[in-house]
Amino acid sequence: MADKIHDFSEESIENIESIVNEIEDDGQLGFFDWIGDWTISIPEIDQSRSNLNEYHKAVIDKHDVGRIEFENIQMSVKTVDEYYERKLIGTRDEVMNFNKKLHEVALLITPSVMSVDSESFKKFTADINLIFSSKTKKEVFNENGDFGANQGGPKKTWDSLKYTSSEEKEFFRQMIINRIGRYMTDEEITEYVNNLNYEGCGYASAVNVILNKFKGREDEFEEKFGIPYYDEQGDVNFDEILIDFYHNENDLRDLPFTSNEFYFPHPGVLAGDLQSNINKYCEDHGVSISSSVESIYSEDEIRERLNKGETVLMSCYFNKMTLINKDGSEYGDVGWHTVTIVGFDESKGQFIISSWGRQFYLDSLPVVADIIGYQ
Repeated sequence: MADKIHDFSEESIENIESIVNEIEDDGQLGFFDWIGDWTISIPEIDQSRSNLNEYHKAVIDKHDVGRIEFENIQMSVKTVDEYYERKLIGTRDEVMNFNKKLHEVALLITPSVMSVDSESFKKFTADINLIFSSKTKKEVFNENGDFGANQGGPKKTWDSLKYTSSEEKEFFRQMIINRIGRYMTDEEITEYVNNLNYEGCGYASAVNVILNKFKGREDEFEEKFGIPYYDEQGDVNFDEILIDFYHNENDLRDLPFTSNEFYFPHPGVLAGDLQSNINKYCEDHGVSISSSVESIYSEDEIRERLNKGETVLMSCYFNKMTLINKDGSEYGDVGWHTVTIVGFDESKGQFIISSWGRQFYLDSLPVVADIIGYQ
């Protein structure tokens, strides 16, 4: 219902939580609870405006929503809320920057007479058009939004939709079907995106490499890979590209000293396999990409690669890397993980990292890790 407000206030949450507790503690067990659920009829929500508690009670009882399930629903809502908060903040900052530029141009013009010559004004308007284009087209590593691909992105989207019957849910399902080539039930999608979230850090980094290679050539990317670079909201189409890459390359392992791969199911992906996956995925779409792996390196060598415009992947195994949040606080030690090294912040003296679609920093690189540089 278009005019129905979805109330996630603390008062509403506490009220529904009390209903959940009441139903979970009603004493019905096993077969008798199943019989009771089968006989419950959920009224139309439009007919329940005067007594939403009865509607909530019927839905909760019918679907056996207990305390744990309700907490999971709240976490999904929180995740979606934080996602759109970042999006809106990024959009707000972009609009404010563009408004500032428009104001600067407006200061050059009086109501009846321009205070600059026509050629200078043409240059200013050309600059404005260029700025507008750069601000409306999102980048792979966007400081005010998604900072690279996130292996948990599809899971977050699905978790926010799977309990609904919305058009968005079926649109997301169809996107997965298009990439995988077969119909998937709700349960199959849930298992699929959970697996991707669990083992997909290397695949997310691979998507960063490929998308960054086609920066400024978005139309060519769609022509080669058959997937739009941007989604319908104008954001980088991380989820669809990630699912496509994961579907085609998951569990394909590198056969050493050859250009061949073999199938071996195992969680995650090591650097050598990931390099082979990226090369094969690109070759299958008529794209040439060059790379090199190093296990022995210096930080100066990595900085030189970054200065040359390379996108660098790093897989850290037995030892750990200490990720630092944007605000300078310590995120924590992370091991058996692959990240994208985006650049080096000279003012901070730290490497800029993309992981889980977020921006982090590293004071220093791990002593032992596999480094893959892509041109």
